[in-house]
Amino acid sequence: MRAISPYARYGIQLFGAREKVVTIEGGYSQYQILQEPVVAQFDKLGLMDHEADLALKTFDFSGLPEGIPPLSRVGVFDSEAFCLDRYDTEDERRSMQVQIDERLKDLQPRFPTQFILVETPLAERPWGSYDKDSAEDIITLQERLEIDPTWVRRYEEENQNRIEIIERMREQEQERSQEEITVEA
Repeated sequence: MRAISPYARYGIQLFGAREKVVTIEGGYSQYQILQEPVVAQFDKLGLMDHEADLALKTFDFSGLPEGIPPLSRVGVFDSEAFCLDRYDTEDERRSMQVQIDERLKDLQPRFPTQFILVETPLAERPWGSYDKDSAEDIITLQERLEIDPTWVRRYEEENQNRIEIIERMREQEQERSQEEITVEA
């Protein structure tokens, strides 16, 4: 889930830290942190076109000094990216993302001027005959034309949900991310 705020660098605590008191040598007590607090930190980077349009329609940017573009003030939080960055296992990431998304949904009505939740627009059909093509034809055509596998996967998940197409597109996405890591290194 993605959320935008009219305030770049805005942060909101989603979950507090969990601590317990333990007794150490000498009879002293101290806090032991079981879980760090979870804070949704809205960054200036990563604003998508549909989010920029929504920000301009939704937020009041009156009072900005002349010459300051309103979109330079907008912050973005992406729960999926947050979890990918902080949690090691797929189960941990998935579980925490569900919790974060639910918490954002709970908090948003209480803070309507601080941030809004953004729905990802539906993916457009990759090509005209896509819905009539077989899974094998789709995979072949996608690879031959080098169409973005994320686009094909999203459209497939939103429509026919054919597992063989989705799995092949995920494989390609992973291959691409591995290639990007290799190029950066």
